[in-house]
Amino acid sequence: MRKKLRKRSLGGRPDVHILSAGGIVYRKRAGRIELFFVKDPFGRWSFPKGKVEAGETLPETAIREIREETGLDGLGLIAPLGKTMFRFWREAGLIEKTVHMFLFKAPPLAKERLSGSGAIFEGAWMPVHVAFQVSGYRNSDRMLGEAMRLISSQEGVPWVSVKSDRVRRGSRSPQTVVERPLMHFPKIRRPRREWKRPQQAMSMRSMIRPRKDTGGGDEGHLMGE
Repeated sequence: MRKKLRKRSLGGRPDVHILSAGGIVYRKRAGRIELFFVKDPFGRWSFPKGKVEAGETLPETAIREIREETGLDGLGLIAPLGKTMFRFWREAGLIEKTVHMFLFKAPPLAKERLSGSGAIFEGAWMPVHVAFQVSGYRNSDRMLGEAMRLISSQEGVPWVSVKSDRVRRGSRSPQTVVERPLMHFPKIRRPRREWKRPQQAMSMRSMIRPRKDTGGGDEGHLMGE
């Protein structure tokens, strides 16, 4: 069993390197900031991205992938958001994938035309206050936080640092501190479960009964005495 686990370890030299690029696209429509999400083949909401082709720059790949997967056009590049790296196993061996993400602004009336490219059949514009709840991957939180800071600077929208709603499995505390809109939506709080003390089989109060009036005091005594 240990040998199998060592073979599937994510450490060591990867067999295949994959370089990808994609983008977070936002628009400002009727004074409201919206982000465009796509649902990937695993059923999780994410952002359009894909492999870099020969001769392409990273922003060119991001624009092409966004156009192919969503049909969105007329995008303006705002700034790079950084990169994420992760590893996984496939038949070809240990894969190391690096994804460079960029922030783009779409026209206010931009409409998507999903072509099914890359198994993307569903997409939607969503308000920023649900972005961290909708996002299907933890490593997207940092990118979303950076995107919102840039949008704040670009659009003049005030923001406030709050804790992410996403909680690590087996942990009671939120994972990261991210940015959320301050004026548009209030901080969302999760309802707390009330802790109740387990009821004892028989409490001391239930074991005490008043002494019958025999002319003495009104003291009580324990049952069985």
